Amino acid sequence: MRAASAILGPALALLASAAGAQDIEVKVESEPGADFSRLRTYDWVETQEPAADPVNHALITRAVERELQAKGLRKATDGKPALRVRYYAKVEKKVRGRGTKGSSLAEPTNLRTTVDFKRVEEGTLIVELFDNESRLTLWRGVASGMAPRPDEVQEVIDDAVQRLFAKYPPNAG
Repeated sequence: MRAASAILGPALALLASAAGAQDIEVKVESEPGADFSRLRTYDWVETQEPAADPVNHALITRAVERELQAKGLRKATDGKPALRVRYYAKVEKKVRGRGTKGSSLAEPTNLRTTVDFKRVEEGTLIVELFDNESRLTLWRGVASGMAPRPDEVQEVIDDAVQRLFAKYPPNAG
């Protein structure tokens, strides 16, 4: 788990490309038939391992709490939340290829395809909400994308979390 926490901080910086947060891919799943209307309070998992960079951990937790509160949930003060929240993050180094077709001016009918490869880092942020009593995961959102510039990290985290929670609760109008 220590190795995972060492990459959490950088993973958060890898949610979108320098071209902007529009490159964030978001996937959400939820437990069919779960009654989200009864879930009004939340708190973080007691064993949540924070990101290695305390600033990134704060950015994620603030963004998640802001979105939960915007959805009408409040942080439990009695130690008995309806929902528990946790996040995970990871970084993967990948090779991406982009193909182009072209022809020679000397031989216009001789079409050629070239592929340019480059190494990229992709990050993934997973936010899970689970029932505090049954421990059943009721909702999971996954945001992933390529690395932004360091000055875009907060904007990217905010945008990724906002996009995730745009799909919470499921089937909400």
